[in-house]
Amino acid sequence: MKRALVALCACTRATQPDPISNAAHVPAKLVAIENVKPLPFDLDPSLRRDCRPSSVIRRRFKGEAVLACGPVEVFAKPEALRVARECVEKALADEQPFLLEVQNEGIDSNVASGLLGVVVRGELAVYQMTYDSDPCGGSCPDRGLTTIEQCKRIVRDTSNPEACAVNVNRCFHCEAASVIELCRPGS
Repeated sequence: MKRALVALCACTRATQPDPISNAAHVPAKLVAIENVKPLPFDLDPSLRRDCRPSSVIRRRFKGEAVLACGPVEVFAKPEALRVARECVEKALADEQPFLLEVQNEGIDSNVASGLLGVVVRGELAVYQMTYDSDPCGGSCPDRGLTTIEQCKRIVRDTSNPEACAVNVNRCFHCEAASVIELCRPGS
């Protein structure tokens, strides 16, 4: 009796890493956007409109429930930045609503940026926010500007890990953005 030795060989090809997701499949705790802690910018009572970034976002998206991924204050520790970044990554992967507001270091003014995801017609729509309390370096009569743009797509930006390490919003790129609101406070 002849015996045959059969060897099976499984060839593998390089695999892509698993997408970031909520591995436990536990729904995130969503809170009313009005109840998410805002960035710590004081209101100037001499201005006609409140255009602080947190105020604009909460007015525009009143009634939405989000996962609070911030706020992240200026000079936050690396651990706080990592937690905020992972919160946004998981929310995007799981298509859950979220809010991240980041206070950035400004030269002569208060500066902030943010990302917001809300469900619109059954799909996650993502917006980016920018704010500068003195965008003209002292010569703006409006004394501030908050811009909200809707992103066609949002992608993880791995091109500059050093920038991402100090500013969570630089970890993501809003593609084909279109302005949906400009808030100028006036005087």
